[in-house]
Amino acid sequence: TGASIASLLTGLFPTVHGFDAGIKWESIRSSTGETLPFQIQKTLPSYQVTLAETLRRHGYTTAAFVSSAETSSIFGLGQGFDIYNEALHSPFNASRSSRRTGAETNRQVLRWLDTHPAEPFLLFVHYDDPRSPYHPPPGYSDQFTAGYHGALTSEDTASIVESQGQAITNLPEADLDYIVGLYDGEIRYVDAQVGRLLTKLDQLVLDRELLVVLTSDHGEEFLEHGSTSHGYTLYDEQLLVPLVMHWPGRLPARRVEQQVQLIDVFPTILDLSGIDAGKLPLQGSSLVTLIEGAESASEYAYAEAVRKGEQASVRSGSGRKLIRDEAKDTAQFFDLLSDPAERRPLEGAAEPAGPPPGERTDAAAVLNVPEFRVEPAEHQDRGGRERLPWPHQVRHDERAKLR
Repeated sequence: TGASIASLLTGLFPTVHGFDAGIKWESIRSSTGETLPFQIQKTLPSYQVTLAETLRRHGYTTAAFVSSAETSSIFGLGQGFDIYNEALHSPFNASRSSRRTGAETNRQVLRWLDTHPAEPFLLFVHYDDPRSPYHPPPGYSDQFTAGYHGALTSEDTASIVESQGQAITNLPEADLDYIVGLYDGEIRYVDAQVGRLLTKLDQLVLDRELLVVLTSDHGEEFLEHGSTSHGYTLYDEQLLVPLVMHWPGRLPARRVEQQVQLIDVFPTILDLSGIDAGKLPLQGSSLVTLIEGAESASEYAYAEAVRKGEQASVRSGSGRKLIRDEAKDTAQFFDLLSDPAERRPLEGAAEPAGPPPGERTDAAAVLNVPEFRVEPAEHQDRGGRERLPWPHQVRHDERAKLR
């Protein structure tokens, strides 16, 4: 969650913005003698420039309302926000379930909107309800779980879903359907809360039309590849998220078929706002020309996961996908056109990743990735050796298979 939202707010890949870890739920004793229920593994470095900082420099009022421990300001995500209203008031009382409901977050947002904030403004709202333990309010899961007569309750879902990427076996199909039903109920609940917020925004008397952007930080796995939860693999059930932009009178009503990335949101908002990105080290690209009907500016889409070793993936516009596991030194290739569920790796998928680092290529030029600032101390492995940010590590032979 944190790494993905940091990418959304900086337009950079996690290994570049530096916040590519997050909370490790393991108790430690603080310097004051108190016990923290988690370890802060990494934070967003202060030298990174966020969307909020950029817009604030151009006269925007900036406010964020977030709903979980993973989005706490202790991780540096509040950079550039005049107001950062969060669920986690004290890290000493945090737990995996430290979050507030969409309705609770909306109450804070609507109260702020009623103060008539100065325009223009950036409002960032984060809902966290579709997360284990899945516990949708009454009336939101009934249509998805009706007919279930097993022993599971919504409180049981965390112990099953938080599998840390381990394989789950012997889970009855009825129990899996029940868990998915609860998850669907939480999605329906968040949909209702988003609707409530949009209704409020429509009622505002503003000097200009609002640009509304709706997206998500990640998906969720439900045994598609043998496990559950998120953050441990890079299959499409975790990577494919919605991206909806609405701006009456400015954006045409159309569906874009090409693949895009969360890091594209920052430069797109700047472009639509008439703000020159200048020398900002953005890795994403503005989607304005794509929205207007042009071809995609980026042929590749990237993703990273570091919860279980270092994993990275790249999807080509032609429908090929590479998933590399650095810890296992393996690479898997998929043809998403014939195998969208990623069940049949192409020949050679389990072979070692191959040549040593010296034979890797500078993907910034080969893959049309914009140049960006690299802080040397932030890109060394545990042995002090240089570790170039992905996708600088894509090799020539892997790139050929992606075509």
